[in-house]
Amino acid sequence: MKKRGPLQICILEDNRERQSAMSDCLAERFYQFSPVFFDDARKMIEHLKTNWTATILICLDHDLELRPNRKGRWIDSGTGRDVADWLAQQAPVCPLIIHSTNSPAAQAMQMLLEEKGWTTTRVVPWGDLEWVEKEWKRAVRTALLRTAQPVKGRTKTRTAS
Repeated sequence: MKKRGPLQICILEDNRERQSAMSDCLAERFYQFSPVFFDDARKMIEHLKTNWTATILICLDHDLELRPNRKGRWIDSGTGRDVADWLAQQAPVCPLIIHSTNSPAAQAMQMLLEEKGWTTTRVVPWGDLEWVEKEWKRAVRTALLRTAQPVKGRTKTRTAS
């Protein structure tokens, strides 16, 4: 967990239309951050391990679809809970948004992460993609503003003039 590059918003979302809508929202309002999308829980965890200090926000869906591989066999992409379980073993570094229509699974992920000190927000998808523009984008803004707030007990370093 060392690498520091451009600040990233890491998103677990396997639906291409949702990815596109989220990408559009981020490009419009939060263009200074690099969105990184994942449709596989294990790949997201591996990415987080090497880009931990560059991660400014994490967004998790729960249910991920099976994907066919090149040979036509189905690959299990895992779930958002797999990522949440891994995150629960890490010290919190950024806010987290959970966006899933699977309410019991989303609530369980949120409870687990909050017990471990993570700041979470839950967004419940509704309609087609309207929720991305109206609810998710607002949650992203709030979470990023939370990131910019000074942490209690941390002192700012000042440069002498």
